[in-house]
Amino acid sequence: MSKRKASLSLELVSLGRESYASHSASAKLLAYVREHGLPETFDRNAQFRARKDVCRGQPTEYGPLIVDNEVPLINGSTKTMPFQNPLAFFSYHCANSPHYARIVMNAWNRKPSTPADPWRIIIYQDGVDPSDMGSKNHSRKCCVFYWSFAEFGMYALGHEEVWGTICVCRNTEHHALAGGLTTLFESVLKLFFGDVHDIRLGGVSVNLPDNRRAVVLARPAILLADAPALKECTACKGHSGALCCCLCINCTQHNAAQGEAIPLHLLSDAAASITELDLAKFKQHTKQSIRRVIEKINGYHARWQDPADREMTKERFELLCRINGWNWSPSNVLLNDRFNLDLPRMIMYDWAHVYVHDGLADVEFGMIMKLFVSSRSDACTYRELRDYVKAFTFPKSAPDVIQLFTDTANANNAKKGGFSSSGSQFLTLVPVLHRYFERIVLPRGVHTEYVRSMLSVLEVCMLLTSLKTGTVSHTELKTAIMDHLVKFKAVYGDNLMRPKHHYATHLPKMLQEFGFLLGTFTQERKHRLITRYCRDRKNLAAWDSNAIEEITCHQVWELTQPFMNASSIGVPRGLMLIPLREMFPGVADNQFKTLSAISCNGGACSPGDIVSFVYQGRLQVGQLLMTVAVDDQAESLIARWTAVGQLQAKSHWAKFRVAGNDVQKVPSACIDTVFIWKLDTDQNHSLVYLPAEVRPR
Repeated sequence: MSKRKASLSLELVSLGRESYASHSASAKLLAYVREHGLPETFDRNAQFRARKDVCRGQPTEYGPLIVDNEVPLINGSTKTMPFQNPLAFFSYHCANSPHYARIVMNAWNRKPSTPADPWRIIIYQDGVDPSDMGSKNHSRKCCVFYWSFAEFGMYALGHEEVWGTICVCRNTEHHALAGGLTTLFESVLKLFFGDVHDIRLGGVSVNLPDNRRAVVLARPAILLADAPALKECTACKGHSGALCCCLCINCTQHNAAQGEAIPLHLLSDAAASITELDLAKFKQHTKQSIRRVIEKINGYHARWQDPADREMTKERFELLCRINGWNWSPSNVLLNDRFNLDLPRMIMYDWAHVYVHDGLADVEFGMIMKLFVSSRSDACTYRELRDYVKAFTFPKSAPDVIQLFTDTANANNAKKGGFSSSGSQFLTLVPVLHRYFERIVLPRGVHTEYVRSMLSVLEVCMLLTSLKTGTVSHTELKTAIMDHLVKFKAVYGDNLMRPKHHYATHLPKMLQEFGFLLGTFTQERKHRLITRYCRDRKNLAAWDSNAIEEITCHQVWELTQPFMNASSIGVPRGLMLIPLREMFPGVADNQFKTLSAISCNGGACSPGDIVSFVYQGRLQVGQLLMTVAVDDQAESLIARWTAVGQLQAKSHWAKFRVAGNDVQKVPSACIDTVFIWKLDTDQNHSLVYLPAEVRPR
């Protein structure tokens, strides 16, 4: 090796060693420098000043992207807290992001915003812990708020880029607030409905890409959250209260809550346990009824603080809060007339947390597997299930599920009676689990009623994953949910029913009211941005301010990128060019670009995946061979398969004859859905899972 080559090699392998940078980060940074040259200045101080200039020094019509607001503390003083300004965020990106502005324009064309029918604001709250899970000190654990507009549509809302990050607040900070997270929620709402700018009254004026001027009026319409987040934002008691559902006046815990001798539903015919399946027995909250409960709690608190009232002790006050299902807060947003929140009509339960994040489906799966293990039955085992799952091919964009069935994982799951997986992993498994229990376990006749309950909850999960296509009605969802609850209660009994079983009964009505239901997988992916910029931030001084500024700068950058249908681009070489020259005559070799993935229903499809596509006016199935872009027009080569027999409306699986010589060239926009499939032993036929939106009706 020459000295020059050795010196160059040493220089390249030394890049990013002094402070960590991944290989891809180093390569992309150097590629940028090669194309654009070095900035005039790039030291840390210059980057700090640039960040401040972007976030605080370039105000829009509605102020800078980051604003500081005063919030009250428990000790009676106030502190300054940074927030991302949602009105400035919306205005700025409509002016500077062609892709975001196009989403806004399409939403406006579908439904213009008017004073009588304003757009609907979605607010999502969750907790994120950027720390290493093995760490003893979780000082960076924080609360985050995201927001977007419901009018963007399900497809756009599935991209985390369209969700603004209003605040990132460490737990130690919001615990010091007077009112805790309810005060933080109030501060978030004031950003939309302030004294100077009120999006409901004055709106936000933006320029659309077609040179029209639009004034977007909006109202707080959807609070998307799991049960703990709803408890924190609205001060309801949640699971710790005798009345555990903030939507029902008389829904009680089945077992006695702390401080009670007997459950309330046994003391009063007006109360209904969470195990009750006659939904007519539950009385629904209204805006006025919740207000009355909160005013009652405020009255109890005033009596407790009155030294002359000796009857209202701390213990009695806390008991009354548990019985009424609400906490006292000095800044309860539900009493604020400026916000005019209609909580019963704006709560949207996160169906993912109800069913697959320590939810009804994954927990019941762990329970039934433990039942088979403890009864020493070979009718259903983790090892057999692992071998069964291995026979199926999942989309390349799907998470790895085989790792869930290692010998160690199987032993741990069998011992504890649970099933450790992420929500997306479990949903990927659902169709295969359903087929396994239906075709393999059920015919063996062991624990039949338990198996039928498991099949019914898997049916609900399959419907929930199809909600984003708009093909599942609220009546269809209600029928499936109630069928599962009846079967679960019959075999497991009342004592194993959880509040989530009751929360599930609200999902059909929410689907009817809002027209859609959101699972929070998009927001969970967005948490990676919080982790990225917060995990290695060692200095806790001005931590919240620096974190939200870094995240805002990242969003400013990512919204300038083509994030909708984004895909990695490659250059075909060698043998790949031969079929391309035949199918695209007259196109030069250097004009071809290959796409690694295409966004579609079910995630993204890549070469080798089985997809449905529209060809000659019909929906057909085949294997994606390649996606090629020529002059910004993407076309896909698909080996069309032939269905064996007539597709059945109620059948989850269909058999297709595998064909490799019937290759069709179709526009990539015609690709609809990516499938799970299993090749038969004869290698000539394949089973393909057809979700509800694809099956004939």
